[in-house]
Amino acid sequence: MNLGKRFAAACGFAAFFALSLPASAATFTYDLVGDTSTAYTDPAWPGWTYVDLQDANTAATSFPGYSVQVGDNFEVTVTLNNPVTFNSIDLFLQEASGTAIIWYDQTVLFSLGGVTVPNPVTGFWNGSAGAGGGLGFSPGFDPDPGTLTFDKVIINAVVTALSNPFGSPVASVELLPYPTYIGFTGSNLATTPIPGALLLMMTALGGLGFVARRRRAASTEA
Repeated sequence: MNLGKRFAAACGFAAFFALSLPASAATFTYDLVGDTSTAYTDPAWPGWTYVDLQDANTAATSFPGYSVQVGDNFEVTVTLNNPVTFNSIDLFLQEASGTAIIWYDQTVLFSLGGVTVPNPVTGFWNGSAGAGGGLGFSPGFDPDPGTLTFDKVIINAVVTALSNPFGSPVASVELLPYPTYIGFTGSNLATTPIPGALLLMMTALGGLGFVARRRRAASTEA
C-alpha cells in the first residue's frame, strides 16, 4: 500500500459528511492517450513503471485549474497504444490545493482491442474511494496478487464528500494544473530511467520537485 493510500485510509471515510448537493452538478471530462514506448521508472518509487499522458485532441499534458463540489462527476478515458499488464494502477490527473481529500463513488471499465475485460473478483475496482492531495484513481489488485491486461480504461466517478486532512468537510476543492500520468506495478513494459537532464535538475533542487511529488494523490477504497 503506497503512502497516498495509507494517508487517506488513516483519515477514516466514516468521519466525512457529504455536503448538500449543488443546484447543478458539473461534469469534468478527460480524454487521454499514452505511448507505452516512453515508459520509464522513477527511483523514488521502486517497483512502479510510468507513462506520461496527454490530451487526445490538444496534446496538452496538464489542464487548467477548476473548483470541485460534492455531486460533480468525472469522466476519464485513458487509451494506450499497446496492451499493458498490471497489478495496480496509479492514475494522476490534477493536484489539489491544501492537501484536500476528494471522496467519490467510482466505476471502472477495462477493454483490450475493443473487447470488454471483466473486472476480477479480487482487488478493488468499483465502489467508494478517496484521493488525498489531488485527483487520482488507483484500481487494482493491491494488496492481492493477480494481473489484468488492457489498452483502454474508462473511469466514471461522482464526488460524494470533500474534506481537509483533519476530517472537516469543505464546500469545494480547488484542483491545480499538474502533469498527467499513469503508473503500474507488475507491468510488462520495457522501461528507461528518468532522463538524465531531469535527474540533474532534481539534484540542483536538492531532490525536491518532480519525483518528490509524484504519486501524491493515489486513491484508496473506503
